[in-house]
Amino acid sequence: MGEIEVFKEYEAGLRDIEGFSRLIILYEFHESVKRSLKKERCLELRGFLVKPYLDDTSRGLFASRSQNRPNPIGLTIVELLERRGDILKVRGIDMLDGSPILDIKPYVPEFD
Repeated sequence: MGEIEVFKEYEAGLRDIEGFSRLIILYEFHESVKRSLKKERCLELRGFLVKPYLDDTSRGLFASRSQNRPNPIGLTIVELLERRGDILKVRGIDMLDGSPILDIKPYVPEFD
């Protein structure tokens, strides 16, 4: 379980979000290795082949869930448990504490 805190100035945008059981969260991989390396050398140093967690075989970057990407954008789908003002209580979140949220969208099974 976790909490997503939305800036107060965006709180009105959460109106009616309780009508959805799941949410799509787009966020920034703010602590990936890429962030600590010079951008132009990152992919050269890390390459487009990665060894995924719990896998012994190198895979193509885009066939993995590695946080070291050309664009450090993460996506997670969470279960919305509760909203209290600008705080969303969620389950199933797989991001680091302090990760900047880029966007929140309702998850609609018929479309997603």
